[in-house]
Amino acid sequence: MTKARDLANIISGGFTADDIPNLDASKITTGVFGALDGSNLTGISTSFTKLDTITASATDTYALTKNSGTAVSPNAVNCVVSLNGVIQSPNDSFTISGSNIVFSENLTVDDSIDFILALGV
Repeated sequence: MTKARDLANIISGGFTADDIPNLDASKITTGVFGALDGSNLTGISTSFTKLDTITASATDTYALTKNSGTAVSPNAVNCVVSLNGVIQSPNDSFTISGSNIVFSENLTVDDSIDFILALGV
């Protein structure tokens, strides 16, 4: 199974595995991970928020925003990032610095940041 399909299988509500590979990012807004109900977890958040759309350009650093305001700064392991239809590896493919996401390489205008989900914010 692909990482995207695994993610689709554990998120309740917004989309299903049948939506992959034609996942419309507009289907993802906010929600709760269904596999983690929180009943036996302490200090772990099961909620997620879709951050604002980012248009790629010839740089590696982009501001993270929610509703056009500065987003709460998550750390990389608490983010699910889809770039060109591929879920990225935190701390390898991207890092979080303050309220910015920094990709390991400059993106181009041909790249598509499909969505960024911030877990626990």
